[in-house]
Amino acid sequence: MCAHASWAHTTCPQAPAGRSAHELMVRSFDTPTKCDACTSVMAGIVRQGMVCKNCQMCCHVHCKEKVVPTCPLPPGQAKLPFGVDLHLGVGTACEGWVKVPKPGGVRKGWLRMYAMVCDFKVFFHDPGTDIHTPAIAATHIFDVRDQNFVVTNVTRNDVIHAGSKLIPAIFKMSCNQPGCPSVVCEMLVLTDSEAHKEKWIATLEELVKVAKQSSNKMTAVFACREAYNTQHLEVLKNAISIAVAGPDRLLLGDSDALYMLDVPDEELYKFSDKEIRKVTQIKVIPEENVIVLLAGRQRGSFLRLLPMAALDSGDVRNAVTKMVDTEGASMFTTGVLGSTAYVCVAVKNRVLIFELTKGSKNKYEKKKEVLVPCQVHSLQVFSERLCVGFQSGFSLCHLYMDEAPQKLVHDDDLTLGFVRLNSLSAMFSVEINNGQEYLLCFNVVGVYVNREGRRSRKQELLWHSAPTSFAYKSPYLLVYCESGIEVYDVGSSKWSQTIPVRKVQPLSGEGNLVMCYAGDPPCLLYLKKQMDEDEINLPGLGRNRLQSQIRKSSRNPRSSARRATVLKSDISGPKNFTHVQHYGPYSQLKVDDMPKAGRDLRDFGSVRGPVLPGVSQLPYTSTSAYSLSALAEGHRASSFVPSSSTGSSSSQDPFSNRISADITSLSFDEHFMEDLSSQ
Repeated sequence: MCAHASWAHTTCPQAPAGRSAHELMVRSFDTPTKCDACTSVMAGIVRQGMVCKNCQMCCHVHCKEKVVPTCPLPPGQAKLPFGVDLHLGVGTACEGWVKVPKPGGVRKGWLRMYAMVCDFKVFFHDPGTDIHTPAIAATHIFDVRDQNFVVTNVTRNDVIHAGSKLIPAIFKMSCNQPGCPSVVCEMLVLTDSEAHKEKWIATLEELVKVAKQSSNKMTAVFACREAYNTQHLEVLKNAISIAVAGPDRLLLGDSDALYMLDVPDEELYKFSDKEIRKVTQIKVIPEENVIVLLAGRQRGSFLRLLPMAALDSGDVRNAVTKMVDTEGASMFTTGVLGSTAYVCVAVKNRVLIFELTKGSKNKYEKKKEVLVPCQVHSLQVFSERLCVGFQSGFSLCHLYMDEAPQKLVHDDDLTLGFVRLNSLSAMFSVEINNGQEYLLCFNVVGVYVNREGRRSRKQELLWHSAPTSFAYKSPYLLVYCESGIEVYDVGSSKWSQTIPVRKVQPLSGEGNLVMCYAGDPPCLLYLKKQMDEDEINLPGLGRNRLQSQIRKSSRNPRSSARRATVLKSDISGPKNFTHVQHYGPYSQLKVDDMPKAGRDLRDFGSVRGPVLPGVSQLPYTSTSAYSLSALAEGHRASSFVPSSSTGSSSSQDPFSNRISADITSLSFDEHFMEDLSSQ
């Protein structure tokens, strides 16, 4: 059960007289192991819990105060029965071997997996090196507290390729995200018998009810929605990087070129330049109106500066600035301090810090160079300081002052000895409380340290499968794993949310634009905090939109300023007639007189005729002329008036004589009017 050397040693509370206390050591387990104090599975890849050196009692680090201090444990207290603490939401409710469909579906057959219902979550594990024990990393995780979680029986239509004898033993779990139509978060589970299936369903349904009624109810922190898929936007198939260049624009980089997507118009523009190939990283600095690109193949990669104005003109070739000192760069990050922007670039075991200068010819100035013990793994900027991650360590250095780097993994802290003794990848770091504390994220564990590099909390963050990337949106840490996206509150160390979208890879540095390769078809997802405003004005979702294809445009991009001008130039209403340039062949009637002419004609017309379709009360005579003055009044009381009037009304109203001459050119023929009136 236990493997790997111990990394820490401690003792339990005082044992009764004549009895010895437990000698506990932090251990890593090769297979999922339950805590003897709370029955929850000790999750994580390494350092999952503690083991007594003498009696092999296992527990969480935070549960060591709860265990019976007597070693060995008295008979009957060594193992607790399965159960869930409804108040705390901890405990194991059910576990066992099941089968799930192979990647090709039910028709391809079934795979054996180990399933556990623990802490209101369902974990699935592949078999380990020993086929009779599960592997330590989880491949699928479903959160029972998620409002979208559903467990049901299956019908013949759900498993059309399964044998009829197997259907009674199959049930389905789903946790589909409403805004992601291309991503199906479902799992068909085949149990040993129909009785076992009913047991699983009853357990999960009861937990769903309890979760909705208790304090353990989960509130989703992040919302996930589908932006584009590879059928809708074909360039996503080979996309390497992406960045938001304003609410209406996305920049995409692949192995061939740099692209810009006009979101409202859904037009894709390609910026062809032999200098911009294989764009592996994009960052936009709005304060400087500049885009920083890391592009190039293998050792020929350089950083390049591109003004945002070049996106409007389309002339990228003459606008891009190559930073010649950055040859062979592997990654970079940016930071803004006051009115000054900095670009920090990793080149092997060196970090170059540049200041962007608007007035200089080169548009940048090298401020300092920092040497690290080995190749750089990560870069993050915290206010005036840069945090550099490398193998089994992190260092802090000032952006512009000449100060010696400060280690964040202190050599004298024995509790961090496992970091120094093992080759851990330093993937990400987070500043907490304005530099009073730091969260150091390695590929297997996350630890809290103070500004001197000593451990500040006993609690560690344990990933449930190997992480591929990290992102931070205060106060939440997003961990992108094979099993999905895990969200942690860095202040409380609490696992806040699980987004069950597998095989994801963030393409943006902020982690808000994520490529999901498990979708059918693969798609680009947009993540945002529930209370935050959208950074991108994405169009509404719909199958019709996502199935239409965005094609490359040969036109020059339309600038945001031009688009805003077009949107603001409203057409005036009919009552002002400012949009009319010419009325008829005669010039006697001015445009300004049209409203008054309509009112006078309504008063003047006395003959009423049949009502035409779609027009209210349109009177006419056999020799009628259609009054455009009345039509311009908005069809509220359009009129037909005689083209030649006799009688007192004509002699007493000089305006009617003037208007009658203007409308004779649009008189209708009698038979045409009879046809209209008959309709």
